Amino acid sequence: MKADMLNVPMVALKTVDAGTVGSAMLTGIAIGLFHDLQDAAVHMVQEMKTYEPRSAMHEKYMRIYEKYQNVYQAVRPLMCERWV
Repeated sequence: MKADMLNVPMVALKTVDAGTVGSAMLTGIAIGLFHDLQDAAVHMVQEMKTYEPRSAMHEKYMRIYEKYQNVYQAVRPLMCERWV
């Protein structure tokens, strides 16, 4: 779904908690265990699958996003007035 919406390939990682792995990578760099992020990634990141965007789905999401933008623009003045 992300690949379709953003229209870019998305890589799924083996870990379910990428934020924790990222923090561990930065810690490893800070203490000298790794030279840089690329070195840390080689040791700590395992790619599982790449999801390619589907152009037909991307077009559908863009039409929905356009509707969202129109609704947002219509409602925004109402919300801004409330807080003034």
